[in-house]
Amino acid sequence: LLDLVCTAVNDTAVAQFARDFPGIELLGLRFRSELDGPLGDRGLVRPARVIATATPEVVDAAFPSVPDRWFEVILAPSGDGVVVMMRDVSQRHQALLALEASEQRFRGTMETLFDAVFILEAAHDGADGSTELQFEYVNPAGARLIGTTPDAIIGRTYHDVFPDSTTGAVRRYLEAMATGQPLQFDVPWVETGSLRGSFEIHALPLDERRLVVVAHDVTGRLQAQQEARSSERQFRMMADHAGDVVIALRQGVIEWAAPSVERLMGWTVDEVVGRASLDFVHPDDAPMAEAVRWHPAAATKIRCRVAQRDGGWRWVDLVGRVAGPDGEPEHPLVLTVIDAQAEVEARDALQRAEEERQRLQQHVEESVRLESLSQLAGGVAHDFNNLLVGILGNAELALQDLPPDSSVRSRLVSISNAAQRAAELTRQLLDFTGRQPRDRMPLDITSLVADTVDLARSMTTRDVPVTVHASGSTAAVVGDRSQLQQVVMNLLVNAIDAVDPHTGRIDVSTRVRQLADDSSTLGLPGGDYVVISVSDNGRGIDPEHQRRIFDPFFTTRSGGRGLGLAVVGGIVRSHSGAVDVRSTPGAGAVFDVLLPASALPLEVPSTPMSFRLRRQPTVLVVDDDDEVRDVTGDILRRAGFQVLSESRGRDAISTFASRHATIDAVVLDLMMPDVTGDEVMVVLRAVEPGIPIVVISGYLDHDPLSEAATMKCTDHVRKPFLPEDLVEAVRRSLHQTPFVFPDDADGPGAGMLFEPRPPRLDG
Repeated sequence: LLDLVCTAVNDTAVAQFARDFPGIELLGLRFRSELDGPLGDRGLVRPARVIATATPEVVDAAFPSVPDRWFEVILAPSGDGVVVMMRDVSQRHQALLALEASEQRFRGTMETLFDAVFILEAAHDGADGSTELQFEYVNPAGARLIGTTPDAIIGRTYHDVFPDSTTGAVRRYLEAMATGQPLQFDVPWVETGSLRGSFEIHALPLDERRLVVVAHDVTGRLQAQQEARSSERQFRMMADHAGDVVIALRQGVIEWAAPSVERLMGWTVDEVVGRASLDFVHPDDAPMAEAVRWHPAAATKIRCRVAQRDGGWRWVDLVGRVAGPDGEPEHPLVLTVIDAQAEVEARDALQRAEEERQRLQQHVEESVRLESLSQLAGGVAHDFNNLLVGILGNAELALQDLPPDSSVRSRLVSISNAAQRAAELTRQLLDFTGRQPRDRMPLDITSLVADTVDLARSMTTRDVPVTVHASGSTAAVVGDRSQLQQVVMNLLVNAIDAVDPHTGRIDVSTRVRQLADDSSTLGLPGGDYVVISVSDNGRGIDPEHQRRIFDPFFTTRSGGRGLGLAVVGGIVRSHSGAVDVRSTPGAGAVFDVLLPASALPLEVPSTPMSFRLRRQPTVLVVDDDDEVRDVTGDILRRAGFQVLSESRGRDAISTFASRHATIDAVVLDLMMPDVTGDEVMVVLRAVEPGIPIVVISGYLDHDPLSEAATMKCTDHVRKPFLPEDLVEAVRRSLHQTPFVFPDDADGPGAGMLFEPRPPRLDG
């Protein structure tokens, strides 16, 4: 092999080697080891070739001892040796490496872009003197756009690739290269070869002969915009003719409104556009309406009130959805305003109907419950009254048989008093049932209330002020005076008991109130009603107790019997009225008694009339209870009457049919098992229309006054009765009928005077 030995060096080489290869002497140095690698696969191959061919060679080399340095080595032939010239080109080499890396990054970036990228270079002038543009680079996206590969495009001219294009684009590119200014323009539509679409072109000059062209395909965007414009036109057309109102908002301000807004709200489009949407929303509903703006991703529906031009409010449903995707703020919020007024009114009407149904159901249930209690109380009172007739009647008869100084007289008096107290208890039970026999007549309620208040003041030991407020107009009802006085008295007693003795106050008033047919919550028909109101500032009524205060025997008062308000309720019901109670615990109570008003003239007292009996009358006593029938007969016999007795209605009819000419009056029980007293009266009146009939009963199944008017009952006595009450009723009935007595009549009743009560009004 060629053995290279350094025979001569210049000073620069000496200095260079001294710095890079310290400790090495150049003169006489054999280069085999240092040149191996940098100068070829075998270090001496390249110098040998230079000597053999006498042709210089240039190579860039890096020596192992200085790996970070690059040298340009020039090998020139010189006789049988070579001249080696070396120059440090490390900076140039690093720049080339950086340029290569940058180019790789550029190509990597360009090849991943979705946009088409071209690098065009101004080529030599054409035959006609024009300048051609030649493709220097095309990224894959650009090749796909044209429908070929990058290699098939690079090197070709612009007109070769786009033969149908005009010279306008080329001229623009050349001007940009000449001025160095970027260029941007749109190609609305191009159709050449496989290229179809709309593009946005950006051109950036690299130097005076080269520029980069980026083509962004906007076909889809333009189509979407076109579809959006078309959709908007269709939307506006549908909104203009839709039944519901459509409004577009942007940042809470009305940007557009359908003409139907005027039909729904009365406002014109010009009056609403440009105003804040909340200007038209009821203040109480504004927070809900505002929520539609803050939840735009999905359709939101709320119900609120909107202002009408006439000053009213209208219920509507607001359905909101953002017109663009993803709830982007630049897109308007579209509101559909649906008229909900009819639905709200129907719902409210349905709710009121349901409340009315529940109220009526409660009223029916309460009526059924009270009816059941009434049936029970009435049945007990009826049976108990029959027992009391025997006890009280026999006690009174026994007292008449005893001498005044008898030792058992006091015991019989005690029995009679106890029986009368028991009779009062049953009377209260019958008052609760509303079936107690009554004497009905037109009454001045204002006067009745005033008299009752005076009576209550005299009876109570508590000095509680009671103020009476009388109605300015006449407040008249048809009713039983004693029973209505009992109502007022019971309410006053309750009020006095409820108030503080030092700070208590009770107000009593009367007035006339008109109820519409559909306004009463008390189950009363429409019409005029007299209202007796008793209010106090006492402890009030607990809500749990309020629904039970009219139940018999229910009481919260120590020592109370629980019949006071039960009697009030029964009496008022029997007068076709109702009691309205309003109370708050700790704030007192108000009891309003409503009674049907009457236009009948008030009662005028009649002048007492005297009658004289002329013979001993005969009375037919009809009662299925043996004890009652026997006692009744004994009482009448002792009063001077002849008595016929029957225990069954059928037997009474038979007896009266055969002996009616000698029977002067009938004492009749209404409650009998085979034929009722009502039915017996019908037959007796058919046989003898003017026969006096006295009804004795603990209670009546129907309104006794109606029965008296229908059956022409002459009088009635409530069981249990005192002997004198029965005798008085029979004598009154005899003198109220057109019965003629012989002048020569004698008997126990002769010479006795009676004052008949005034004629009763049965209406």
